[in-house]
Amino acid sequence: MVLEALEPHPNLESLYIKGYSGRYIPGWMESSTLRKIVKINMSDCENIRCFPKLGELPHLEKLYLKNMGVEYIIEEEVGSGHPVKIQFPALKELHLTNLPNLKGLSKEHESKEAFPNLETLLIERCYSLDIPRCLSLEFEKSLTCFPIETLAKFSKLRTLTMTGVKEISVTREGLQALKELTRLNLYSCQTMRSLPEGMLRHLTALNILLIVNCREFVELPEDIKHLHNLEFLLLHDLPKMTRLPQAFQQLISLYLIDLPELESLPDQLPSLNSLYVIHCPKVMSIPALPNLKRLSIIACPQLGRRCQKGSGEDWHKIAHVRSIDISPN
Repeated sequence: MVLEALEPHPNLESLYIKGYSGRYIPGWMESSTLRKIVKINMSDCENIRCFPKLGELPHLEKLYLKNMGVEYIIEEEVGSGHPVKIQFPALKELHLTNLPNLKGLSKEHESKEAFPNLETLLIERCYSLDIPRCLSLEFEKSLTCFPIETLAKFSKLRTLTMTGVKEISVTREGLQALKELTRLNLYSCQTMRSLPEGMLRHLTALNILLIVNCREFVELPEDIKHLHNLEFLLLHDLPKMTRLPQAFQQLISLYLIDLPELESLPDQLPSLNSLYVIHCPKVMSIPALPNLKRLSIIACPQLGRRCQKGSGEDWHKIAHVRSIDISPN
């Protein structure tokens, strides 16, 4: 009754509700009161099972839900004879955290009539969720197999983050949806040994690639050479990776951290501007890097010795670098 009475001003742009213990959301959340709302954040409302009808709010760009009992984000079903209204037409960010009863984004099968402008979807600890139906963009949930084709309806996808995925399956339809993908992040994919052959050649816009804490990851596929826009590569905590592809023509920044079995650096890095080699003890030497401006070598005994100023065998290759940091640990 208290929350029902606290009807906000019609010009409200941001709403945060925390710790509401009622079962039903107040009526003003489903009325024209929130026509100018841009951001809604709801947390610790465990008793709410039926989510309010917010899909027609014209300016809602960010929706964050945490610790709630809702089963669907879009509850209403489209009846026969009624025109189909686009749900969440302006939404760009949707974060779903710890929603144990969530079964899907919509009671009906997801279609192009919902989330047309969604760019980021984060799903964390939603253990009842039907993954193929939810068409997630970012995952914080262990999966046996992530089918890329589930992304096919999100044409504006820019960032894809997968955490705990054991395997990625690819189809031509799914990969076509990733043509505008600029960033790919893989975190804690403990049994993944590599990316599927042929996957990277379709990511023509990819600019940033991060692979972190993937204990079985051995190598990058050869088709990474097709990533002509790749400028930033970070490989961190990959204990079984032994080698890298020999050429990265457009790469500007390369971070190699905690790769104990890596034996060498790529031979061709003509555009490289920054290089960080940290805890890679088996790396023996450095290639010629004509455009390098920043070099950091930490806990790499062999490489550090060869790059010592004046006396190192590889010093002539890096003497032109403006900023050099070499540390034994």
